[in-house]
Amino acid sequence: MNLISIVIPIYNGAKYIPDLINCIKRQTYSNFEAIFVDDFSTDDSFALLEKFAKEDNRVILLKMPVKGGTSIKGQEYGLNFCKGEYYFFLSQDDFMDDDCLEKCINKSIGTGADVVMPNMVLYYEGKENKKALAYPIDNNYASFLSPEKAFELSLNWQVHGFVLRKMELVKKVGTKADYYNSCEYYTRKSFLYSNKIAFADTNFYYRQDNDGAITKTLKWFTIEVMTTDLMLLELGIKNKLPISCIRQRIRDIKANYFSWFKLLKDGTFNVTFEQYEYMKLLLRGAYCQLIGYSVKYREFSSFFRLVRKII
Repeated sequence: MNLISIVIPIYNGAKYIPDLINCIKRQTYSNFEAIFVDDFSTDDSFALLEKFAKEDNRVILLKMPVKGGTSIKGQEYGLNFCKGEYYFFLSQDDFMDDDCLEKCINKSIGTGADVVMPNMVLYYEGKENKKALAYPIDNNYASFLSPEKAFELSLNWQVHGFVLRKMELVKKVGTKADYYNSCEYYTRKSFLYSNKIAFADTNFYYRQDNDGAITKTLKWFTIEVMTTDLMLLELGIKNKLPISCIRQRIRDIKANYFSWFKLLKDGTFNVTFEQYEYMKLLLRGAYCQLIGYSVKYREFSSFFRLVRKII
């Protein structure tokens, strides 16, 4: 049986860890290693996981050598300890069907696909859950996506990134904590480097009601999503995305630019001088890139007229 490495970054997740542990215990595919990476939690997270690790030799509990602050840094550190032929990522507040790992790895082995995508459900505690995305096309779980099409659809979340991947693909593409959400860049890049993307009829539950999640809180460094978006746009251009898709991405990134520009100009963030200057520098760099893309792809709008220098 092929070994699956599951990497789970942890920070103050004691509220969700019991459910997470039960989800992992119930997996019908047993040949996995669960690598928990604690980022200096101040609640009972580490103690709960220590108990789990003593009960199950498939559990590896790590602590970050220095404070990371983001999930991608936990992923990057955890990858150094992975021994599996396959890789799966879990957040501390997410979970999956009992047969999720089994169905995904069986689909990979049976089809040769090095990326397998379960269904994704947007999960709210105590509420009826519905599938967030209509995939695969026509609910045909025997279908495949080409690398280029999967990348294109991922840009607006028509397909998601909570997938089972062959470890050789993960290592080929890399997972670097370059920016706040650079995991979104490397996951989408792995689609482009894959042979094909298959689907498994099982569910991954992406929690939406954790107000304390880093993706739900606005921090000054969250502005780095602009950099990730521009990196993805450049990657798409290099891989010959349709012109219509490129133009839409330029419009979307401009809209995000205006939001960040207004937040910074209105003094929304209580930041140090160095943090403020970093945010200004990032926005100025993004502005220059967006001007260049707008000219090249003839995607003109009010962008030129409305943008003012940040004071």
